[in-house]
Formats: sequence, structure tokens, C-alpha cells
Amino acid sequence: MIQQNIDILMQRALEGRPRAALDAVAAAAARLTGCPSALVSIVEEQRQWFPAMAGIVATETPIEQSFCRWAVAQDSMLVVPDASADARFAEIPTVAGPGPNGEPPIRFYAGEPLRVSVEPGQKPVPIGALCVVSGAPRELDDHCRELLEGLGRAASELIQARVNTVTAEDMARALHETLAARDRFQRQLQQAERMTRVGSWRLALPSQQAEWSDQIFVIHELPSGSVKALEDALGYYPEPDRTILERALANTIETGAPFDLTLDFVTARGNPRKVRVMGDVERENASLVAVIGAMQDVTERYEVERRLRKRADTDELTRIATRRRFNEYCDALLMDSAGDRQPLALALIDLDHFKQVNDRFGHNCGDRVLLRAATALTSDWLANCFPARLGGDELVLLITDPALISDLPGTVRRLLDELVLPIPGSGGLHSTATIGVCLHRAGAINRSDLMSLADEALYAAKDRSRGTAAINIAGDGEDAPMVPEAMIMVDPSSRQPGDPPLR
Repeated sequence: MIQQNIDILMQRALEGRPRAALDAVAAAAARLTGCPSALVSIVEEQRQWFPAMAGIVATETPIEQSFCRWAVAQDSMLVVPDASADARFAEIPTVAGPGPNGEPPIRFYAGEPLRVSVEPGQKPVPIGALCVVSGAPRELDDHCRELLEGLGRAASELIQARVNTVTAEDMARALHETLAARDRFQRQLQQAERMTRVGSWRLALPSQQAEWSDQIFVIHELPSGSVKALEDALGYYPEPDRTILERALANTIETGAPFDLTLDFVTARGNPRKVRVMGDVERENASLVAVIGAMQDVTERYEVERRLRKRADTDELTRIATRRRFNEYCDALLMDSAGDRQPLALALIDLDHFKQVNDRFGHNCGDRVLLRAATALTSDWLANCFPARLGGDELVLLITDPALISDLPGTVRRLLDELVLPIPGSGGLHSTATIGVCLHRAGAINRSDLMSLADEALYAAKDRSRGTAAINIAGDGEDAPMVPEAMIMVDPSSRQPGDPPLR
């Protein structure tokens, strides 16, 4: 394979190119040694061919008829005084008889190997020979030997120059192709960055200088080209997200662990954004040299996801929270309040005889009653509470406002009054609500226990009378997390004359 590559290189360097200089070397060799013919040969695996010659018209011969292959093989000048008396050459057609164009049989041969470096910095290798031939036997004196050696060096240098030219052309072409591919890749990368709103960045260490791709500048709403110090780059992140990013960077530099964050961001023009920032380490010879990463403007996606989450978290009819959202909120609230022992109350609300409302006046009427009940739970005086629809006619209200909890019976009584709702098209009938409350004053409790104690209070109120409420006060128990401590029954404060509840 190596020899094949050399053969191809020699063909590219010598075939089809001006050969006046090599022809001149061949002519000089013939004249100065007194031989009728001289040629420059390139020895390949299957043939030898002649890029330059004097006194001969052949352009190539089979490798089996080559004298030069012996010179190349021994890598030193080969002198054959009488080829007909040399067993290596006696049977060659050009020795045994005239040449293909009527040349006299070869008797004398002297060939100086030609050496070139096929790649920059490599040791020169023999690739052919500068040789002189004659039809009469003779010897080569020292003076002619020196001349042939010198002309061989000149021929080698001429060929080397042509090889260097081809190599330079190849390198230039490869560089051009590399630059073109790089330019093409950069354009494709820029297109991909614009399409996906993703940019790349690099934080050089220890200089703390940030290098940005064009799309990073677009996200920042800054002109391209400037290099930012880390402190300047962090300035686009409001707190607490700036601190979050600083800690993530520090952890990546210290441990090599990558990070992936979604953060609040404010552009140079003051526009709020949501961005996703990823980072990882760049090493060189096992040493950390930079943190590299990507940044994407995810504002639109974030807004879509937020709207989808809001839709999933919001009951379509009442526009208050769904059961799923209530469960998430309640669990988070209980976890956050476990340590500071803040009191809270959970109120389960059943709309009384709601099935009869639907059956007698239609589902549209029932929907309007539900909507009015939800509206009552979002009144201004309940602004710090969390209402949700658990399903059907079941509503829930989480109360954390200290003022409302300090007079919880009064709060529940007001709820009972505000949930006396007129039934559209019923001729003056009203819907009422029955409420069961669990007051959790201190200690840890889970949602399941809280709901269970509120449900217990709800059934107690229903057993007494619809349209009333009961408060189950949860207390600390030694053997159980929470135990019922007391039950308070609550009646509505008033009823409007002539506005009977539905029975």
C-alpha cells in the first residue's frame, strides 16, 4: 500500500507537467559521461517509466526488464560494464537483441538512485534512477561517477520540488475543504441556533472570560462580537437565580459534574425571559481549562407549559384548583409548616341536596350553583386561603390566615352564610352547604390525616343538620401523630325570611 501511494504521488508530480529541466539533466548526463542515451526512471511495482530522457524514445518498460530496480534495491549507484555477461540482465530483450525501436542492444549501464521525501519531515526514499546506457561495453571512471552522482542529486531536487508542489497543493486543497466544511458547519450551526434559540458559550479558566456564539448575543439582546467577563454575564440573572447559577458553576469546576438549570433572565433591554442553561467541563491533557455549555431561550415553551399546567390545575367549570393541584399544594404546605408549628384549618364543603338541584332544575342550573359557591370561596376576605373542587359538589378550603383561624367558629359561620345560594329558576329556593373542618394547631400531620379528621367533622355536622358545620380540633397524641381533641358545632348566623333552603 505504501509503494502504491508513492507510485501515485510520482505520477501526479511528474506526469503531464513541464519536463524541460529533467530533460536537460538527462542530456547533460549523456554528454558528460559520453554515453548515447540517458533517462530519468521511476520504478513502480509493475513497470518503470521515464519522465525525462535523451537519445531514447521509449516511455516505459515492464519491471522485469528494468536495470534501475536493481539500483533502487541496493540504494547506491549500479554500474554494469557488460550486461550480456551479467546473469541478471543477459536474457532481457533489450540486451539480447535490439530495442523495440531499433536501438542497439544494451551493454553498458550506470544508474544513480533518486531519493525524495514523499511527506514533509520524512527520510528520503529511493523512487527511481538517473541512468546512462550504451551499446558498447565500458567502465565508468571516477570523474564520470562524480558527475553522475551530482546530476542525480540535481534530478532528485527537481523531483522533490515537484513533489513538494503537489503536497502543497494537496494541503491547500485540504485546508480549503476544511475551511469550507467549517464555514458550512458554522452556517448550519447558526441556522440551527436561530431555529432552536440555542447558543453556545465557553467560560475560560482561570481568566473568567466568557466566549459567546452569535445566538447567545441574540438572547441577551446585545450586538455580537464582545467578550464578557463572568461577573458581567451573571448580571443578567436576577436573584435568587444568579446565586443558583453561581453555585452550579462552582460545583462543576470543583467536581466536574454537569448542570442543567431553567432560570429567570432579564435581557439588556429589560425584557424578562426564561432560559435553560447547561454546563460541563472542558479538559486538555487531563487539566480543567474551561466550562462549556449551551443556553436556550425557553420563554415561549415555558409559557405554553405554564398555561397547560394552569389548565390542568384549574377546574374548567369553577375556575378554582383541581383535586390534583390541591393535593400538591396541601402536601407542600404541610411540609413547609411542619417545623414552625403554624396553625392551619382544612374545610370540606358539601353542597346540600345538589343531586336534587340537578334533577329538578337541570345540570345547567347546578353548574351555576357550583360556580357561585366557588365565587364565594374566592371572595376578598378569603384572599389568603386556597379553594379547590375535589369533584362533583365537593369543595375544599385551606385556611392559613392567622386572623381567620383566631376566630375559626366565626369564620366558618360566615362561610355557612355566604354559601346560602339562590337556585336560578327555582322560585326562591336556596342551596345550603354543610362544612366539616379540621383545625391543626401544632406538630406534623399529613394530608390524609387532615382530610380524615375534616371528613369526620363533616359527617358529624350532617348527622346534626344540613346547613351546619363542625370543627374537629386535632391534638398531639403520644401514640398517634394526631388525635381528635374536641369537636365544636357551628350553626349559621342567620337565614333570610322567605328564602327557605332546598329540602
